[in-house]
Parts: sequence; structure tokens; C-alpha cells
Amino acid sequence: VFDSGCVVNDIPMTSSRSFDRVADIGELPAPRGTGKHAMPAIATKTVAKPLTEKALLAMPGSSYMNAAQLNFFRELLRKQRQDLVDNASMTIDHLRDGEAEADPNDRATIEEENSIELRIRDRERKMLPRVDAALQRIETGRYGYCDETGDPIGLRRLLARPTTVYSIEAQERHESRQRIQGK
Repeated sequence: VFDSGCVVNDIPMTSSRSFDRVADIGELPAPRGTGKHAMPAIATKTVAKPLTEKALLAMPGSSYMNAAQLNFFRELLRKQRQDLVDNASMTIDHLRDGEAEADPNDRATIEEENSIELRIRDRERKMLPRVDAALQRIETGRYGYCDETGDPIGLRRLLARPTTVYSIEAQERHESRQRIQGK
């Protein structure tokens, strides 16, 4: 039973009962019945629907990097990290289980495929520290804000590149400096 002024996950609860969203209950209600046939109270756990990209983009600008948005990006980055680790593990298994081919053309094809796969995994290996750094920025409250200017990076940019540390303008300046320096 919720009071009419209760807010759960930034959503006001106005009905006396809600089965769509279940909230943590601080106190358990008194057991039903009396004596040895009393029914114990049942505690429920918060089960919030995961935020979708559409719902994320529909949020007002004033709610930038609120708890729901941070949780969305935290889960997105955790999944990306797990995918990177899983891919590396599968590549190791694949290379370890490779069979030697007698035909030189088949061997050359397999070597080329392995080389391509290793290049992809090397790129992913370089991505892993960036994902970890983004997760750390979420924990410290700096995620979603440009390292150079402190301005919001923007949800669309973060959806396209969740590990970015620069706003589009700062990234363009950064790339321009790199071109000038010849790096």
C-alpha cells in the first residue's frame, strides 16, 4: 500500500496499490490472522523495468545523469565489458583448438583468418581499460561530463560511444591538435 505522495524510482505513485512497480517495504505489515494459523507477511523487492534507449532520450534535460540514466549506462558498459572478455576467451579457445591443414592454400586461409581475428581482439583489448575507466567515472560522478570543459557530453553521443570522455566540440579540438602535431 502506497501513500499518495510516495515516489518510487523517480515516478510518483498515486494509486493505493500498484502491481506494475513493486517498491521496497521498510516495515512488514502485521501478520494476517492470529494464533498458530497466522499468515506471515511477505516482503517484496524493488523490480524496476530496465530503461530503454527511447525512454532515456525522452527524459527532460534537467534529469541529465540521474540515477536511472547512470544505471542504464552502468549496465550497458558492464555488458560491453563482459562481451569483450567473452570474445577474448573464445578466440583463445579457437586458436588453441585449430587443426593443422595439409594443403598450403587451406593453411594460408586459416592463418589469414586467425590474423584478422587477432587484430580485432587486439582492438578490443585496448578498449577494455576505456570501459573500466568509464565505469569508474560513473562511480565517482564524473560520467557524462566532458573532461576538458566540464560540459554535459549528451545522451546521444554517450549512446553511440559510451566510453567517450569529450563532448563533440572538445573531441574536434582534440583531433585538430593531433593533426597539427602530426600524431
